Amino acid sequence: MVKNYRFAQSIHHSLPLIKHDIINETFSDLKDFLETLRVEAVKCGKIANQQMAHKLKIDKKYYLMESELEKIEDDSDLKKLPFDVVDFSPLYKNLHMNQVLGHKANFSDYYRNQRKKQLQLAMNSNSNMEMNESKTERDLLDAYKLYLHNITGFFVIEDQILSSTEGLVDERYMDELFSKALPRLKSIIRKIMEECSNAELMLKLKIIVVLFCITIEEVQFPTIQLSDLLREIREKYYSMLLDKSSEKINLILTEDNYTCMEIDSQEAYNLLMEFFPLDSKETKGESSDEFFRRLPYSGCVPKIFLEIKEFVNNCVKFSEGLNSSQTELDDMIRKPTNRLITERLSENIRQLINRVSLTQLVQIVVNTIYLEKSIDLLEKHLLSVIKANSSKQSGKLQGISVFKDLRSEAETQIYELLNRKIDQLIDLDSFNWNMTEAQGQASEYMKLLLNFLKSNLDSFSHLPVRLINYFIFLI
Repeated sequence: MVKNYRFAQSIHHSLPLIKHDIINETFSDLKDFLETLRVEAVKCGKIANQQMAHKLKIDKKYYLMESELEKIEDDSDLKKLPFDVVDFSPLYKNLHMNQVLGHKANFSDYYRNQRKKQLQLAMNSNSNMEMNESKTERDLLDAYKLYLHNITGFFVIEDQILSSTEGLVDERYMDELFSKALPRLKSIIRKIMEECSNAELMLKLKIIVVLFCITIEEVQFPTIQLSDLLREIREKYYSMLLDKSSEKINLILTEDNYTCMEIDSQEAYNLLMEFFPLDSKETKGESSDEFFRRLPYSGCVPKIFLEIKEFVNNCVKFSEGLNSSQTELDDMIRKPTNRLITERLSENIRQLINRVSLTQLVQIVVNTIYLEKSIDLLEKHLLSVIKANSSKQSGKLQGISVFKDLRSEAETQIYELLNRKIDQLIDLDSFNWNMTEAQGQASEYMKLLLNFLKSNLDSFSHLPVRLINYFIFLI
């Protein structure tokens, strides 16, 4: 027998040492491989997010670093699998050797424990993700994208290892990893969103999170909890958006001249009709050679209409990717839009009514008529951006009754100002009420009164006939 020979016995006695050396070498290789995974996770995650962004037509600014936006994007990453940046052959080789040597379980346990530690480190946010005055928006967005690229890459790599190895990891291990990562991830996202005071920045952060969620779902990890978190944060976003739009509308109302819009070129008129296609009783120029249009409303009407449209668009942007039904989407866009009209816009106009002149009040009455008419245009726009059928909508925009109430307040104010001015003119001390005979000309009092009535009645020309007759009757 060969085993009786001295050389065979020497080999037999040295086998445990050789086996031990081989195992040590495989674990040394595994440590190097684990370091490679840690380093390459960001690149892997970035490619995964890049590919998903291209698929969903999401702008590159939501996955590229700010410094990369000015460069030409490398499309070669779109043609390869995200985990191609990692060479898995050292893992496969060492896993096989440990399986042959009977140490597969130890090898697997070591791999899993080290990956758990790596995930724990990856889940810790860095200082650039803190919202403070020393950090620019650029720094915050870069840190945010880098953080989520790293998490994405980690789970994309683990999913590949699950599908390409047997026994190294399993579904239970994967679920355990993600269930431990999710609370920490939610906490970090919530903290950043709650500290954010800029609606535009919050929208950017939200889109980055949605891209992360969709990419992670591709490797079978559920992100419903993150979607629910974004739904909670949505209310804060809408509140900030309301404040911002309210300020813009207030500025529009303050800067308006409250005179009829006059347009002296066909190009300008066509542009207005393109973004504000509202039928109106416009006045044309007398000469056919000269283009001229006088519109009954003042410049603030189309500007307010555009601001509300922009508000609707921004609401829709935040609601995209939250897995909402058509009814939920309709409701979540309609509610803040109604608040903008019924609370913010109405209050701005109401404050204006109490501090403007009589002729400006008349123009405000006309403006409310056309703002009321514009509600149908806003309704059509809302349904188009949420891609809804009008028969399935959950309600209507509430502006019509609001503008009617504001118009009634303005009409009351006009009546009070008219009577107050007439009373002031009648009470002039210079008028001689005891004149015995006519002097052949009207008194200064009568001239002032007639001039006042004429100038104000002229400004009534764009009011509905009912209102004109009403004010004349009051006078």
